[in-house]
Amino acid sequence: MPETNEELEVDIPTSGKDVEVEINASDVEEDVPEEGVELESSEEEHENYSKNVKKRIDKLTKKAREAEDNNKLPYTLLKVFKPKILL
Repeated sequence: MPETNEELEVDIPTSGKDVEVEINASDVEEDVPEEGVELESSEEEHENYSKNVKKRIDKLTKKAREAEDNNKLPYTLLKVFKPKILL
């Protein structure tokens, strides 16, 4: 997370005694995950997702080819047997 020199403002109730609080940047701990670990995990997820997408595309392509072959079958049979039927 990029560091900024902006002061943070928080709305708090105004009732009661006034209290002044200072927060130093060195006192604030940020929960930042290690980039290397997250990057590897992200790469693995991307690779797995890509493999799954490829499998789905391959299945759909196979089904489309089978459907196309099934549609061509009657015409192929007609071409082969038509001369024999006309005799």
